[in-house]
Amino acid sequence: MNDIALAIKKLARQVENQPSEVRIWTTMSLASSVGVQAHLTTITDPVEAITEMGDLWVGQVAELLEDCPSRRAEVLRAAHQVVVDLLAAVAESAG
Repeated sequence: MNDIALAIKKLARQVENQPSEVRIWTTMSLASSVGVQAHLTTITDPVEAITEMGDLWVGQVAELLEDCPSRRAEVLRAAHQVVVDLLAAVAESAG
């Protein structure tokens, strides 16, 4: 267990000064790598749930672009990375 705790602390130190988008992506990637599924909605149908989360994500990106025009490049890079990860997951599951 100590090796795992140390690895997590090392990862946290490596991203602690990064923009929040990078820290969020790192957390998501770690959770995905170990098979954690976050339940961010009360909708029980998985297709409706992912649609709702996607709509929320798109809204958040649009809001960030409007509220933080000086960070447009960062926001677009973060959004791009999410899309790349999604397409990679779809390609992997398709076989």
